[in-house]
Formats: sequence, C-alpha cells, structure tokens
Amino acid sequence: MDDYIKRQDAIEIFMFGHEIWRDYEAANAIRELPAADVRPVKEDRTITMNVPQPGKHIQFCGQDWIALGIEQGGLLVIKAEPLLEKMPFDKDGVADWLKSSLRQYLNDEYLKSLGDIGNALLEFESDLTADDGTKDYGTCKDKVFLLSDALYRKYREYIPKYDTLWRWTITPYSPTFNHHERIVSASGTFSSIHADIKNSLTPSLCLNLSLLEGMNAK
Repeated sequence: MDDYIKRQDAIEIFMFGHEIWRDYEAANAIRELPAADVRPVKEDRTITMNVPQPGKHIQFCGQDWIALGIEQGGLLVIKAEPLLEKMPFDKDGVADWLKSSLRQYLNDEYLKSLGDIGNALLEFESDLTADDGTKDYGTCKDKVFLLSDALYRKYREYIPKYDTLWRWTITPYSPTFNHHERIVSASGTFSSIHADIKNSLTPSLCLNLSLLEGMNAK
C-alpha cells in the first residue's frame, strides 16, 4: 500500500508540480515547499519575495494603498481610503467605462495629481463583462481604474470595510439597461444604480514590480 501511495504522489508531483510552484510564487508564500514538490525556476521570473503580501499597506506617491495580489505582471493595489469627493460614474448617465467622465477624470486630473511617476504604473486591462454576462463593452486598458465585480470577490478578504455605504465598480449592469452601473457595499454585496448618481470610489493601480524594492510596507 505504501508503494502505491508513493507512486500516486510521484504522478501528482510530475503532473502538477509546476502549477504548485507557480501558485506559490503568485501568493508570495513565506513557507517553503519540499524540494521534491517544485521544478527549477526560470531565471527571468518577475515575482520575488520583495513583493508586499496581500493585505499589506504601502506608501505610493504620498498616499496609502493596500496590496491585493499579482495581476498582469504587476502588483494590484487599491486605495486604502475612498476619495474625498463623491462623483457620478458618468455625468451623462451612461454606464460605459470607455466613455465615462469618471474614467476621464481618473486618468487625467487624478493621475496628474500623483506627480511624476515615470514608468511606475503598468496599464491594466479591465474586463468589462456586464453583470448579465454579455461582453458588448469588451476590455479597456488604463493606468487608473476601478475593480470589477470579479476582482472584488477575488480579493474580498484583503479589501477593507470602508466607512462609506456604496462605491463604484467598473462592471456595467447590462447593455440593455445601459444607464445602470454596478456598485459594491462595505460588506462586499453588490447592487446597481443609475450612472449619473454621485457615489464614493476607490481607485486601483497596477504597480511595476521592478520599482517595488524599498517601498514602505507595513
């Protein structure tokens, strides 16, 4: 029986060992895996033990951000506090991120307020799949963006319960009802409201991993 178990373990390691290591890197785990469970790592890997752990606060451009995880080759972060000013998703009430006044503000005036950041930010491609599953809006690349419903669910345990009732997400409700945009509550539940209503927002960024060393994580 012991020999059978050993053979099964060997098969699982052979088939899934690389995935085990990749998940280990992505989560930036502290514990060490047994040497038999991993394969050699390529020298050009970009994920290192210097990356802040999910849930850690970091300072960037004089503001407090929370590390969520590795996404699209960078560190996904969300602002630790909502912006002071509540804003509509779109002044004309259209729930289309590509054309929204909020997108324009975040990637112009707000981005400039961060100062001279050089190549510290990566363009992040957001999935604009609507709540009803339709993909009419496609995807969009931005340096400043909002999290989607899916990313809020994925990183729920690391996102604080902000002292605000509702916040905008980047996820539209439905092309059929293109004046309604998805919102998320402090408890993590979702709803939808008209896009021209003023609401709280917490911007997100994707930080260049090569610039993270020396950043203040606590």
